[in-house]
Amino acid sequence: MTRIRIVSLLVASTFLLTLLALTSCVKKDSSDDNIAQTELTKIDESSAAESESSDNDLLDMIEKKDYGGYDFNVLATAPDPNINNPTRFVDEIAVEREKGEVINDAVWYRNLFINNKLNVNIHAIPTSDYASTVRKSVHANDRAYDLISLYKHFTFSLAAEGLFRNWSELDIDYHRGEWWNQSALENLNICGIQLFMSGSMLMSEIDDTLAMLFNKVLAEDYNVGDIYETVKTGDWTIERFGQMVALVSADLDGDSKMKPGNDLYGYIQDPISMTNNWAFSCDLLHDKIEDDGTLSLNVDSDRINRTLEALSPIMKSENVNTNLDLYEGLNYFKENTIFIYAIILRNVELMRDMDVDFGIIPYPKLDDHQENYYTHVGIGSPILTIPKTNVADDKMLADILEAMAISSHYYYIPAYYDIALQTKIARDEQSEEMLDIIIASRIYNWTYYAGTSEGTSSIVTIIAPLIKKGSANFSSNWARSEARTIKVLQEFLDNIIENNS
Repeated sequence: MTRIRIVSLLVASTFLLTLLALTSCVKKDSSDDNIAQTELTKIDESSAAESESSDNDLLDMIEKKDYGGYDFNVLATAPDPNINNPTRFVDEIAVEREKGEVINDAVWYRNLFINNKLNVNIHAIPTSDYASTVRKSVHANDRAYDLISLYKHFTFSLAAEGLFRNWSELDIDYHRGEWWNQSALENLNICGIQLFMSGSMLMSEIDDTLAMLFNKVLAEDYNVGDIYETVKTGDWTIERFGQMVALVSADLDGDSKMKPGNDLYGYIQDPISMTNNWAFSCDLLHDKIEDDGTLSLNVDSDRINRTLEALSPIMKSENVNTNLDLYEGLNYFKENTIFIYAIILRNVELMRDMDVDFGIIPYPKLDDHQENYYTHVGIGSPILTIPKTNVADDKMLADILEAMAISSHYYYIPAYYDIALQTKIARDEQSEEMLDIIIASRIYNWTYYAGTSEGTSSIVTIIAPLIKKGSANFSSNWARSEARTIKVLQEFLDNIIENNS
């Protein structure tokens, strides 16, 4: 059982009671805020005392300080009208008021807790002019922002310009708990330079995790077997996936042509993020930075070719479509004309009105020799950075960042994970277990993010088009791209090291 799951079980059972208690007692003046926090602490401590989990003292890890009402400003990714819940990147930092909505109110009370614990006010300042806003602020040394939470592809490009601080300079133990994402710590560290950070502050990174849905009625009708059990036993591989997909197909309108919406498809994915994820789920990325700063991509051509050969007949099948728009596919899945559908977790909430039950599962492994399931966190969500100009008080900065991370893990990660995802959306207990697997299997790869930000290729962007068209011809494609890919990524790496040392 993952640690986030342990925390969820502890907190979720009392979270709604906490919100109800505080709704009646929180006022706008600071004295009543203190009373509200006292009541919150009593409720949480009472619940924690009944648990054997060591997480019951989580909030006590944050030492009480008085930073004089400091305004902690976070530059955040502006609302995006092209996604559902367009204000989510701002709202995970700060909300204007409690609304009686679980996740919104969890953010509200997290910030209220920090205010009472440290006398600090958390503010989200949205921008859609990402690069220019950061450059102007840092070059002007205006210290307008204490923390930055922007899309990864913008952030990585700016990092090469030397605009961010090294998180390793702060007195924070990033390995003390899961409120700091350990995969991000390991895989986004460049020669000891930690410019990028993720963790419990970013609900959006759970949102931006890749997974699959399957139609439970179709699974039963076509007798494909117990998919959950297949996942749990470690047998959820490309081969087993292909067998299931091949079983589910029907020319529903009888015109001898397969068309999305008219006919039943075994599998559909969008042509970009969902296709990219196969490179992660099949463990194809093994780049390494040597001690002298040289990038080694460590391309395993044999493994890549085996992956492409295994996927090729599936992707070429007439009952598989890899070109459908993400949201169009969602509608067809709800209409029961897709058996398995690749999805980003933030869109699972759009399935609430689906009449037929569905399940959530991870992407398959390459084969049964692969030990773990993997998935990636896409570029469509923020990563945390600290502007280079934020150097006035490292002790205060470290205290605030750690308080935000720990209290986020305590308050709104369980709210999101248990109440929003598992109670409102997931249709069965097995889906909850699948979510544990998916969220624990998230990995980061800096060459993928860097290649995207530089507008060039990475191993992922070379493999993905081959997967999409069912080709197994990696070697010739890599031969044409290898020199350029390595050159651009090495230049990016050199700039990171030179401008941040």
